[in-house]
Amino acid sequence: MICLRCNNKTFYTIPEARIDQEYKGLCLTVITPGVVCKNCGFICIKNNQLDSLVKNAKKTYQNFLKKKNKEFVLSHKNIYNM
Repeated sequence: MICLRCNNKTFYTIPEARIDQEYKGLCLTVITPGVVCKNCGFICIKNNQLDSLVKNAKKTYQNFLKKKNKEFVLSHKNIYNM
């Protein structure tokens, strides 16, 4: 694996990398395992970590929808005094 910024070949793994990922047209910040370049700090994902990225993106998307639905229901309860 080679860093896209500095062409360095040494990385270290981190358990919680913040990665911006698009899922169903929505840009989400996903926390997933990743690797970081030792030279410049660029965060990458290895091929064997892609499954966890997709799973975590799905969970983040579902949590986002739950939060939005809850806000929608509460706002309508307040409007109609329910």
